[in-house]
Amino acid sequence: MLPLACVLATVFAVLATVLALTKKLTARQRWSPREKTIVLTGASSGIGSSLARTYAAQGAKLYLVARRREALEAACEECMAAGASSAKAVVADVSSESGWDAIRSAIGDDTVDLLVLNAGLSMGSPFASLSERKEAMGIMKHLMDVNYMGAVGVLDACLGSMRQAEGGVRLLVVSSVVGLVAPPTRTGYAASKFALKGFFNALRVELGMSEQVPPTITLAYPGAVKTNINRARLRGGVDGGSGAVDLELDKSMSADRCASIMARAHAAGCRDVYYSIDGTRVGAVKTRLLRHLAFFFPAGADKVLAKSIGAMSKSRRQVKGLLKGVAKLVIASSRFQPTPS
Repeated sequence: MLPLACVLATVFAVLATVLALTKKLTARQRWSPREKTIVLTGASSGIGSSLARTYAAQGAKLYLVARRREALEAACEECMAAGASSAKAVVADVSSESGWDAIRSAIGDDTVDLLVLNAGLSMGSPFASLSERKEAMGIMKHLMDVNYMGAVGVLDACLGSMRQAEGGVRLLVVSSVVGLVAPPTRTGYAASKFALKGFFNALRVELGMSEQVPPTITLAYPGAVKTNINRARLRGGVDGGSGAVDLELDKSMSADRCASIMARAHAAGCRDVYYSIDGTRVGAVKTRLLRHLAFFFPAGADKVLAKSIGAMSKSRRQVKGLLKGVAKLVIASSRFQPTPS
């Protein structure tokens, strides 16, 4: 009988060989954005601007789409400095027909090699609180118009050009971990992200049946990321009302790292990219567990989600409470007038 050490060494050698061969095969199949035409929405800030710089560094030809002209032009300058083949600003509102027409007009006769659908809005208040203030339906509609209909509208504007690409239709869709499991205070946001998942999973099958080259559609599900989307959540009213939640993002993933991961995943042909629910390594494990827990034990998943949101916002509430206490002491001390001696 062979010594245990020899057996283990043989097993590890075989595994190392298999991994090395797999890595080589994957590297050969990896898609390169160099000199490719990429249309990217929500490109003026956050994950969108990070993705733009990531693709610029690889020599892509970029069409950057957003509403704010100054921020968009600044993003184009950054991309050119990073090494982009070209970078054109397309000022457009992705939730409107005029915005879709502007994108279609900007592309012209170019072949779109990759469409990155990143534009989006979030929210941070319970539906009941919004309903009490008669703000619920306006916010729900706005979220669906931007997050879901905006993505579908931009796709409609670009699909004809995308079908001409040699590598087939390529899509990178930036969803959210909320598109996998729905936490409290994110009702409309979760609905829009679940809609994206259903639409693009169905589209993948449709194009696989009709196109000569199978499509490459990657859905990315980021968790807590340090971007402005969390500061600009639709909450209604002045402070979001009862139950509004602010998340603590100090330990969350940076937008650059988030963008780098999803760009590499798409280049490798990945179907889905999963991230941590709260930006930590423990959160990454929790995200994977929640996906399965929500399917087999939905009631248990609800409790875990409620606890997670509470923990993520607890430290921020504590800091706010401390600052309010200090402010009260300062005000009280300023009103105190010492008795002259």
